[in-house]
Amino acid sequence: MDGGWLHRLQQKLNLQGPTRPSPRISVVPHKLRSLKKEAYSPLMVSIGPYHHGNLELLAMEEHKLQCMRNLLHRVQNPEETLHDCIKAIKNLEQRVRECYADKISIEATKLGEILLVDGCFIFDLFYRHTVQGKGHADDALTDPTLRHDLVLLENQIPFFILVELNIIFQPRLQRPADHSLMTSLALSFFYPGLGDQYVWQEGIEMSREWEPNHLLDLLHQSWLPTPGRYPSHDLFHQSSPPIDAAGNGSSASRTRAFDACASELLEAGIQFEKISHESHLLNIRFDRGYGVIKIPTLSIDETESLLRSLISLEQCGFNNNSSCESFHVSSYALLMKSLIRSSADVQLLQEKGIIISDLEKGGSVLALISSICKNIHVKHHFYFDGLCKEVNTYYKSRMWKEDWMLPVKVKLGILRERSMNLSIYKVPNKLRNVNDEAYGPRIVSIGPFHQGKRDLVPMEEHKWRYMLALVHRTSNAEKSLDECGQVIIDLEEQARGCYAENITFNKNELAEILLVDGCFILELFLRRSLGKIVDKSDPIFNNAWMIPALQHDLALLENQIPFFVLQKLFELIVLPFVPKTPPRSFTALALSFFHADFIDSNETMIRGKSIQSSRHLLDLLHKFYLPTSPLANPKGKDSWGFRHCATKLVEAGIQFQKSTGLEDRLLDVRYSNGVITIPPLSVRTTTESLLRNLIALEQCSFGSNHHITSYAFLINGLIRSSADIELLERRGIIINNLGRGEEVLPIINNIIKEVVLKDFCFSKLCEEVNAYRKSWWRWQRHKAFWKVRWSRYVAALRQDYFSNPWRIISFVAAVLLLLLTGLQTFYSVRGYYPH
Repeated sequence: MDGGWLHRLQQKLNLQGPTRPSPRISVVPHKLRSLKKEAYSPLMVSIGPYHHGNLELLAMEEHKLQCMRNLLHRVQNPEETLHDCIKAIKNLEQRVRECYADKISIEATKLGEILLVDGCFIFDLFYRHTVQGKGHADDALTDPTLRHDLVLLENQIPFFILVELNIIFQPRLQRPADHSLMTSLALSFFYPGLGDQYVWQEGIEMSREWEPNHLLDLLHQSWLPTPGRYPSHDLFHQSSPPIDAAGNGSSASRTRAFDACASELLEAGIQFEKISHESHLLNIRFDRGYGVIKIPTLSIDETESLLRSLISLEQCGFNNNSSCESFHVSSYALLMKSLIRSSADVQLLQEKGIIISDLEKGGSVLALISSICKNIHVKHHFYFDGLCKEVNTYYKSRMWKEDWMLPVKVKLGILRERSMNLSIYKVPNKLRNVNDEAYGPRIVSIGPFHQGKRDLVPMEEHKWRYMLALVHRTSNAEKSLDECGQVIIDLEEQARGCYAENITFNKNELAEILLVDGCFILELFLRRSLGKIVDKSDPIFNNAWMIPALQHDLALLENQIPFFVLQKLFELIVLPFVPKTPPRSFTALALSFFHADFIDSNETMIRGKSIQSSRHLLDLLHKFYLPTSPLANPKGKDSWGFRHCATKLVEAGIQFQKSTGLEDRLLDVRYSNGVITIPPLSVRTTTESLLRNLIALEQCSFGSNHHITSYAFLINGLIRSSADIELLERRGIIINNLGRGEEVLPIINNIIKEVVLKDFCFSKLCEEVNAYRKSWWRWQRHKAFWKVRWSRYVAALRQDYFSNPWRIISFVAAVLLLLLTGLQTFYSVRGYYPH
């Protein structure tokens, strides 16, 4: 037996060598990074090997070298000090590599250089901060972006490197630092508001207990609510760029959360009180005697990045210290999420001074907290378990004493008031998992579901500009705006009832969203209909990609506002004050935006259809694509689709023909006498998204006929290879704007994944086609069959004998030879029989 594989395996396992210690510097898990990539990546400076060489961070490399030069010039013998630093770093090289979770492929010399330069940069930064004082420190080095970068999990070097540099530099500095311990230097930089004596004592206490793995680990330990610890201060005192939060937090179990949110606890008589700023952030207490929950102030705008970094450290589980095993910061985040479940909870805690935020809307704070908590798992001990149990017990006793039926009455009241006229839904996860990008907006949010997302914020200014332009089309802009505002606030409750999900925005916030988004859509549609009259400075109409992107976003199921809101704004602003603007109905105006070839004369057709009762823009498109005449009643599953693809059907004698009727819609598929007539399907970059959202609308709507879903199943059965696509392209049925047929095939084949078909609307058509293929007694079929065969033979002849000049010459020569041979035979026979 060949033992080579066993030897190689033993070498890889290195069983004889020392066991590698658990790594202390890890890469942020993908489940956290995917929520918000920029929150875990350095923005200004790279520290350590993970992000070294990043082109966006190269500008700081020269600055780090300059800091190292300045530091060496502060000692009495720079060359000797540099030599000692290099020697110390070289001796620690193997130990450093073992600290990183991912294998470091950088050679020893380069790694030593990175550690030395980054370590001296950090030490110089901390040294200057303590010696010069916060008021005189270099503003560029105290920038919040730099503080953000220094506490990132992936942007760390081992703390023992900093300790070693501190031991080398401190005795040789011409002006020693105020604190000789590295822990004290770091704490003084990150917590400049604390007294020097307090930081010094704290640094001594922490250095005696344990040495941190890196700076983030030091801050994590400093956050733990151990008696005698200094208070937790926000690291970023200057205003930092607002960071968006999107997504929903992972649900905490009943033992890891409050049973009720802040508003519900207040209704039960439990009060909230802000603890003074000197208290630790995790030092949350409950005074049962007075029924008061005491919570330290949280400045969420300034603390978000630090919270995310500390949580990522805990979630990695690579820290050997018991401090990380208790998941203190993760527990705090989950606790605050259970306390804040609506904009009303945010407003309550802001009034109490517990939450401080520059975000304008409570819904944005709510989304931010939910995003921080998403994909968090507390594996072991939930730190606030005792607190939650105590508050929940007190809450239940209060509810029982006052009225144990109150929660039941509240839920029944909500159900009674809630409208069942739902029309705007969240896309089911089973559909979203197939192609998530097809259901999310790219540049603009419409309605409350995606409001406040960071990627969509740049379009908010354009929406307000369009709203301003729309009201200025009227004779009295201020009066028109007031009238529109009054109408929208009156429709707010009805509009809220159209959304299948709970809307966390209050009445005024939702009304503002509906008003701004509605006016933006109206002005957008008007400018599109005006064509050449558009302002040359308008960035939307002067960028080629903007209109297709907006057409994509406005046709998303989750990106809608009720149609009656748009219709009412159209009646208030457009009809009275823009009388000469075609079209004269909002329905026609909307369709002309999505279909440039749509003309106003089609309004007579629109008025006769149910299209006037559309619930939103996507529903309008759905009704527009429906067949002009009712389809046959759906039958059993045996007739769901064609049994054969397009090429096989053509071989069997069935022909395909493009529909040429002006009033034919996408679903007007017909069959007669061996000919299937299909309206053209233009396949663009937005086609898949539109079809998927139309299908999602049918999947979510109550009592909806699955017309678009049936069409998707029909086309999917017809197209099973690139040959089918090429055939339908030649017939003009598929207009391929993507390029090759291979790019269209996966769109068609994947469109029905995870889709449930309730009623197949083309069952009668499929039955007739399948029956026609079985019959051999129709002369039309024989005619078509031999026509196809003849075309195939001609194509084969062209391929085999006329593909190049030499083959043509050979073919002509063979034909001539055959003719001459025939003539020779003829005359030979004739000569034998002269009469």
